[in-house]
Amino acid sequence: MKNKTKAQLIDKIRRLEKRVNDFQKSEIISKQMLKDSDIEYRTLVENVMDGIYIISLKGFEYVNPAFEQILGYKAKEIYNKDFKFLNIIHPDDKKIITERIKAREKGKKLLSNYSFRAFSKDGKIKYVEVNTIPLSSENVRILGIMRDITVYKQEEEELKKEKEFSGKIINTSNAIIVGLDKNHKIKLFNKGAERVTGYSGKEVIGKDWFNIFFKPELVDEMNSIWSSAWGVKSHSYNNPILNKAGEERIISWQTSGFYEEEDEKKHLLL
Repeated sequence: MKNKTKAQLIDKIRRLEKRVNDFQKSEIISKQMLKDSDIEYRTLVENVMDGIYIISLKGFEYVNPAFEQILGYKAKEIYNKDFKFLNIIHPDDKKIITERIKAREKGKKLLSNYSFRAFSKDGKIKYVEVNTIPLSSENVRILGIMRDITVYKQEEEELKKEKEFSGKIINTSNAIIVGLDKNHKIKLFNKGAERVTGYSGKEVIGKDWFNIFFKPELVDEMNSIWSSAWGVKSHSYNNPILNKAGEERIISWQTSGFYEEEDEKKHLLL
């Protein structure tokens, strides 16, 4: 949805600019029509939520109110300056901007979408996503649309930390923790499972749990239990499995099903 909205905004800006250019080239167009078109253009760019700017080799030529709000700088503070001169780019992302400036100076074609971290005027780190449109054939004058994606990135980082934390718990647990897909293929096999079964994760990941850990005469019964467990949020049962040495172990299972993903291939019984 975000990409669709951005594409619509870019398309509308382009159409408005074309109208203004067409008006200016026409000898019969009235000054009032030019004025009306200019008002429509300014109303659009000054009221959208995304930051809009025009930048050339000399620096910023225009920034809208949303751009000012994202980075905290007033237009007069940044006119005729660029990202590099303002020293607002995070040190780890300076290479991205430096390479783009050099490429633009040489008239090279640039990728239209990129993201980086910037320091706002109050020193806070902002994650921004930028979409650019060349306004000149030499690619030295650029229209940019900037979106603040800080909240999204922070949530992404939190999810990453949670995933890493969950992974540590799973791998340090003495209990057997395994994840199976609908066809009982092994997707997750923790250290506890390795310790009890004698198999390493590398030996069993991607293989059918039934073929490795059940006696042939037990498969029909376990298929019945599996049918009752799959698709259910929680399920409990006991059954014997064979370890790598062929020895039988009785395991008490408590399963949790994860089926929220639209892609069924990602569904899991843990």
